[in-house]
Amino acid sequence: MTVEIDGANNIIKTNTISEVTSANGVTIDGLSIKDSKLVTADSVIEANMSANSVDSDSYVDGSIDGVHLSSNVITGQTALTSVANDDLVLLSDTSGSAALKKMTVANLVANAGGGKLLQVVSSTKTDTFTTSDTSFTDITGLGANITPTSSSSKVYVVVSIQGSQDIGSNRVNARLLRESTAIAVGASAGNRVQASVGLTSDHADLIASASASVLDSPNTSSQITYKMQIANTAGGGLCYVNRTENDSNDSGMPRCASTITVMEIGA
Repeated sequence: MTVEIDGANNIIKTNTISEVTSANGVTIDGLSIKDSKLVTADSVIEANMSANSVDSDSYVDGSIDGVHLSSNVITGQTALTSVANDDLVLLSDTSGSAALKKMTVANLVANAGGGKLLQVVSSTKTDTFTTSDTSFTDITGLGANITPTSSSSKVYVVVSIQGSQDIGSNRVNARLLRESTAIAVGASAGNRVQASVGLTSDHADLIASASASVLDSPNTSSQITYKMQIANTAGGGLCYVNRTENDSNDSGMPRCASTITVMEIGA
């Protein structure tokens, strides 16, 4: 190859090489490039490369782009429908290293901050319930089961209940329980009943409506049941859920629904 240089060391003319076939090849700065050393198709393969032979010093920014990468470089992707607490997830580090780091799902949730709604379970009772019990008894169908994902989670419980009683000496009260523990009830005061809500109606054709809510701390990751109980605390009659005392078959008598909803809130 011939290169002509002017007095200011500028290249003013070159003769290109169409083929290198000689044993001596082309000499540049004292180094000879022979045709046997030139790259041919598939000459750069894994077998011809040593470990770490191509590093960040071997290429400039942008020299390797998507055109030169196979679409199968990353393989084995699997669509997940559920994850376990000890499964690993990849996170991008936005610090100076800009590295990908891994963390378990449990640690990711634990460090994500509180106030996150993790799950909701709700139950609605549309049929009626009647009892004459003077002590609190479970209202059939007005309960909800939930399994917190972490023992540090809180559970927000919201209840809406409709009911009535035999007019007279009877008084209807209801309370909310976590398993067998009454929650969201008034403080103990002598012989007074500790209840979450009262459901006493002042007319045999009318229904009473009440609601209660509480942010509970169950401190467990096992399944727990939240439920409502009702009692004829004054004695001497019946108490009803979702119906009036008369409950005659006409448009003036309502049939209502009662609901309990539990929501897990991340700590």
